[in-house]
Amino acid sequence: MRKANIAAAQAKKRTPSDSDLLRKGLAAQMQREPHSVGNPDPRSRTEFGSVVTVEHGALLISIDEGNDALSIHGVNTLLSDLPAGLRQAALATSAHFNAAFSAEEQLAQKEIISVIVAEVLRRDKKLSERVQARVDELRYTAV
Repeated sequence: MRKANIAAAQAKKRTPSDSDLLRKGLAAQMQREPHSVGNPDPRSRTEFGSVVTVEHGALLISIDEGNDALSIHGVNTLLSDLPAGLRQAALATSAHFNAAFSAEEQLAQKEIISVIVAEVLRRDKKLSERVQARVDELRYTAV
C-alpha cells in the first residue's frame, strides 16, 4: 500500500508535457482575450516574405493552413475560396518552402508563389482592387 501511495505522489509531481502546457496556455489566453482567434501553432503558417508581381509590385505573402487563410499584403482571403488547382499549388509550394534546406531552394518557391498569387489576383478583380488599395495606402502613409 505504501509503494502505491509513493508512486501516486510521484505521478502527481511529473513535469507537464509540451502539449499540456500549450493547452493550459491557450485556455488562459482565451480567458484573458476572448477576441483572439487563430491557430497558435507556428508550423501551420508559412511566411514567404516579399514576393514580386508584375501588376502590384512587391507584396508580402503568407499562408496559414490552420486558419485556411492566404494573406496578400495584409488582405486576407480564404484558401477554400480559391480554385482547386491554385489552392493545391499554393499548399504544395508552402510545403516545399518549409522543407527547403537553403535560401536558394526557398527563392525558387518564392518565385512559384509569386506566379500563383498573380494568377489569383488576375482571376479575382475585387481581391486585386483591395490589395492595390492596401499597397497604395501603405505607400502613401509611410511618407
